[in-house]
Amino acid sequence: MITAPHSTPAVRPNHRALGAALACLLGMSICVQASAAPWAGDPTNDAAKAPAVAAPPAPAAPATSGDAAAPPAVAPAAPTTLETFRRVGLIGASATAGFGVRLDTTTPDGSAKEVHAADLGDVLRAACSEPIVISRFGSIYFYDDPLGTGPREIDRVLRFGPTCVIGVDFLFWYGYGFRNIRGEPMRDESERLELLEEGLRQLDRVVQLGVPVVVGDFPDMSDSIGRILQAAQVPAKPTLVRLNARLAEWAATRSNVRVLHLSSLVPRLESGESLIIRGAPWSREQYGTTLQRDRLHPTFMGCVALMASACELAETCTSDGVCGKFSFDRETLIPRFLEAKRRGRGASNTPVPDGGAPAARESAHDTAPVGTTPPQAPAREAAPVSTTPPPSTAPAATEDPSFVPQRG
Repeated sequence: MITAPHSTPAVRPNHRALGAALACLLGMSICVQASAAPWAGDPTNDAAKAPAVAAPPAPAAPATSGDAAAPPAVAPAAPTTLETFRRVGLIGASATAGFGVRLDTTTPDGSAKEVHAADLGDVLRAACSEPIVISRFGSIYFYDDPLGTGPREIDRVLRFGPTCVIGVDFLFWYGYGFRNIRGEPMRDESERLELLEEGLRQLDRVVQLGVPVVVGDFPDMSDSIGRILQAAQVPAKPTLVRLNARLAEWAATRSNVRVLHLSSLVPRLESGESLIIRGAPWSREQYGTTLQRDRLHPTFMGCVALMASACELAETCTSDGVCGKFSFDRETLIPRFLEAKRRGRGASNTPVPDGGAPAARESAHDTAPVGTTPPQAPAREAAPVSTTPPPSTAPAATEDPSFVPQRG
């Protein structure tokens, strides 16, 4: 009789134990697959085969408007024109401060003569039909201490928080003048280039804000020698070329800087050449002379030409270009200027209806920034040199380019 070996457990396996063992092995396999990091050198590793998917290279294709994340170096969208001019800081010397600028007119009823002084801020405010904030930091005494006055103006405009900075003559006394960077008398023309570097260093403090900055270059004002300037204050013509070349080089590396080329604008305006400024024709025959008798400072209409040109440059930094809220046309601007003067500087830019408050004669500067010295009120009234027909909406207004007030 054949009987089975006495080893029943081996013939009939313990299924419960086998199941537990299989579950353990399966769990270990799942655990290993879930936690093990892929080896980059493994030829079967998909991440090693397609690194561009896992980590795109830095020089990726330019982002489109639909991309979720744009490269951090992309500049923000340009502001609109009115956003740009919402808070304007004016920095500079006597042209910015309105030295000698006056507009002669009569009261609305024609019974008395009025003499109104003006600066670039007055012109800008009259040109805009929307309320904007303008802070005027220009000083007529910039010439006396550019190394002290320039930094103080920059300090103040930074505290103001501008959306646009205009300095048509901020750099003027960093090229003209008697003294070098050490405050000593100029010994040679190369020292004027050293002085300019200090002016550019100060401007860089504003440029870093990222707002539009318009700055004038160096015009040849040698015609004013013997009138208000001395020969030792005026750079030689080759030096003017070098000063302007250095300014152009500096501006070329700063995308928010625009240079107002006074070196070409001033002689063209004075020659009688017909120009196009902000899309409008401009000529000496139409608007009169742009320089006062001292051949250095602008007349009222000269201020208009400067501000229109500066605004045209600032508008190139905006998203919508030329703004219809600005008008530098004389028949629009002069009535607005007169109304604002008669109502006080704190009034709105928008012209007021006829029949407002009675006109009153004003001093040269009804208000001035703290820390600056405004021009003194004229001690006499000079007869107008030229007259213009009154605009249909305002009384006649003339300017007197021959009147040059004395500095205190």
